Amino acid sequence: NATDGDIFTVNSSGYVGIGTTSPNSALTVAGTTDLTWAANGGSSGLVTIGTQGSSGGSLLVRTDSVNPEYASGLGIDGTHSSQVSTLNIKAFGANFSGYSSNLAFSTTNGTSLSEAMRITASGYVGIGTTTPGQRLSVAGDILGNSVIGQYFTATSSTATSTFIGGATFATGGGNVGIGSSSPMFPLVVGGNVAGTRASIGGAMTIGQM
Repeated sequence: NATDGDIFTVNSSGYVGIGTTSPNSALTVAGTTDLTWAANGGSSGLVTIGTQGSSGGSLLVRTDSVNPEYASGLGIDGTHSSQVSTLNIKAFGANFSGYSSNLAFSTTNGTSLSEAMRITASGYVGIGTTTPGQRLSVAGDILGNSVIGQYFTATSSTATSTFIGGATFATGGGNVGIGSSSPMFPLVVGGNVAGTRASIGGAMTIGQM
């Protein structure tokens, strides 16, 4: 039992409390210390890990793995070179051939917890999808600038079909479709075409396809 002046508490379950007499996990640290970013050894938080300076520190949180012989988890460490500090966030899978890891980010909305973004072992990034098919796969709407277009929607995780400003662009077997989601020729335009000059090499078909 804690008494006045105790530095920490160990309850009957073996839980350790620092700043609290009623720990509810293996280690409970209570306090209201904000993050401080300063020079001369002054950087700190409620819990500070590592030595400020060239040696630094690291943190490993073990997570579910294939068996007790192979650890998986989240690792955090960092490096410093040429006046640039780099923070490394590492998703470790089992250290064995054939195994890998993903890094998923989740957020809450009301009482619901859902995944918002994922980086796969292949380096693919998925936003709104857990199975990105390319370097960046977005399932949902994207608001961009004038370089990309004012607005586009990816209709699949592989982004083979997109809409830009209301026009449909799609690819299929190396063919490109404008206004067509299933182009059967190198270029298929589903609608009227207007212009001042056209140059066509090879056969041209005009009419219904």
